[in-house]
Amino acid sequence: MQPLRLGAAWISGTFFHINRILVMDPIRAYRRLGDKELLARLKSLVDEEKRHLVGLLACLDEVDRRKLFAKQGYPSMFAYCVGELRYSEGAAARRIHAARAARSFAEIFSLLADGALSLSAISMLAPYLNDANRMDLLAKAQGKRKRELERLVSEFAPQPMRRDVIRMVCVSPEPDSLPPSEAGERLFPSLEPAQVLSAGEQIAPVEAPSQDAAKEPRPPRTAAVLNPSEAAAAKESRLSRASDVLGPPEAGAAQPLPKVRFCFTASEGLLRAVERARELLRRKYPAGNLEDVFHEAVIAYLEMNDPERKMARKSPRSMKDNSAKGSGGSASGRYIPQWVRDKVRDRDGGQCSFVTPEGKRCAARCRLEFDHIRPWAQGGRSDDPDNIRLLCAAHNQLASREIFGEQARRPRRE
Repeated sequence: MQPLRLGAAWISGTFFHINRILVMDPIRAYRRLGDKELLARLKSLVDEEKRHLVGLLACLDEVDRRKLFAKQGYPSMFAYCVGELRYSEGAAARRIHAARAARSFAEIFSLLADGALSLSAISMLAPYLNDANRMDLLAKAQGKRKRELERLVSEFAPQPMRRDVIRMVCVSPEPDSLPPSEAGERLFPSLEPAQVLSAGEQIAPVEAPSQDAAKEPRPPRTAAVLNPSEAAAAKESRLSRASDVLGPPEAGAAQPLPKVRFCFTASEGLLRAVERARELLRRKYPAGNLEDVFHEAVIAYLEMNDPERKMARKSPRSMKDNSAKGSGGSASGRYIPQWVRDKVRDRDGGQCSFVTPEGKRCAARCRLEFDHIRPWAQGGRSDDPDNIRLLCAAHNQLASREIFGEQARRPRRE
């Protein structure tokens, strides 16, 4: 029996070694490719991925249609994808939605294969597709980003205007402090995966509402409507489970701070302004929280228009301005004067100025950095706008590596 055990161990070790070689060989192979060959290979793999995705969705839908998940011991296709196929919940939902939509509208397969629509886009459009609007809706959705798709979908399911709400709330523990199941339940208390994609669920086409129907009030978008007693019991149960996980508060532990929740409906113009402000504030607030964006905007308005603030800073500001004039950066220093920054920002349009040899300009508009075209260390001037340009972090580092090598220091952001 001893030789048999040694043989089994040797076989197991051999298979492990072979598997490791199979995993590592592609990495080594790609590192030997030149830049053009590597990019060409990447595009080829993306095309293969799209073709395989079409086959995967077709196979997934047939398993769903035959309800083979039940024979495997799962109550729904969603549970089968998560438990057996090891998809995340989001990935499973997107694939099931897309597969069921393609069952009714076969042109979805060709759009996925061509890359005209992504898997996420099909999943978003699926509940609103029907025989009457499929051609128009699928055509309009091609090439659109998530925010644009949300706007397109909202045209087929308009929401009534809601009143503004300002409500005091108490900040509860972060979702990350709870296990995944508890955190998900706190964020979406009325939504369960089994309710999202049950075993017998089919995607029901949604007719575009008429003008009269759009004016009628709509019930909240929840998976179930509870009466007050059931809702109170559900809330108490969730709070009880959360307290079981978190335990009693420790002595001296920081208590949750009161916060204010703002809820209002706004125009697309405000949305564009907020997104632009978020881009400009990325350096100061990398997370891009809306609280920080609106706080900066309101404080800036008050600084310019509040008489009390003007009076409070009138005398100190004049003294500060006088001291600043005597300590301005010299023309030969590294410091870039503000007037140069303003002129460069206006000239480059607040966008990264890097352009490829084929003429494609980088589209980055946030986290931009002022870069010396001729480096300051090599005699480049900081007071000449023609020697300063806007670059994103990636292209600024690329330019630095081309001049100084791989050990180039990261420059200062805008």
